[in-house]
Amino acid sequence: MNCTEARQHWMLFLDSEGDPELHLRIRGHIGDCSDCSKWFAEQRVSEEQISEAISSGEPTPQLWQRVLSHVQVPPASAVRRRRFALVTALTVAAAVIALLVGYQVRERSFPAELSRDAADWHVQWQLGNVRPELESTSDHEVDHYLKRRVPFRVHCPPRTDVQFSVQGAGVCFMKDQRLAAYIVGSVGNSPVSILVLDKSNLDGFPEGFHHRNEGSYQVASAVIAENVVIVVGTTSLEVLERLLHAYGSYHQS
Repeated sequence: MNCTEARQHWMLFLDSEGDPELHLRIRGHIGDCSDCSKWFAEQRVSEEQISEAISSGEPTPQLWQRVLSHVQVPPASAVRRRRFALVTALTVAAAVIALLVGYQVRERSFPAELSRDAADWHVQWQLGNVRPELESTSDHEVDHYLKRRVPFRVHCPPRTDVQFSVQGAGVCFMKDQRLAAYIVGSVGNSPVSILVLDKSNLDGFPEGFHHRNEGSYQVASAVIAENVVIVVGTTSLEVLERLLHAYGSYHQS
């Protein structure tokens, strides 16, 4: 799959609709193409900005202008004009739906949803269905790699003074198609996954530390600096919280 083919199906991909095989091919392309990885992340941000504008008030002309102000008008080309027209049409449809069903994005339980998704991702890594894009035991190398791969700011991974041994890193999409950076490693003999998301795309995520049991796994999450950070493993909750505290606490290189 090339960039044009992947981007033609961006709406189906972001909405988790259509052929599952197509989604796998798009995921594979995004994993190999940094340009498309950033492009898909930008589409997610645009959709969320539109949703936020719609949910912020009644469907008045002023609201319509506010919605349009969040849509980035691309350079004039036939393909991009069609895309802009499609986004505009979807915006109108979303406004109508909001009137009918009381569109409320902020009521979603982000900690519960993301902890389940993070635990599922951790299981896939443990089963060998996911391999890190970068395999490295260097926290500096992981830090530099992730900063080139995601459009939002990330911080240094936890280092050895909290007994975390890094093994690799990469970029993935959560089940709702939010872009996430991931760091994998271990504390002792216990594998640990750390997923990092852009806080600006999760305005409804509450402050403070959150903990959930997902099957045999412990999941801890918190808002840290510009990120929502989720840590998954079978180690103790105390260890997971220590890793959360350690994330981003080092000098940025």
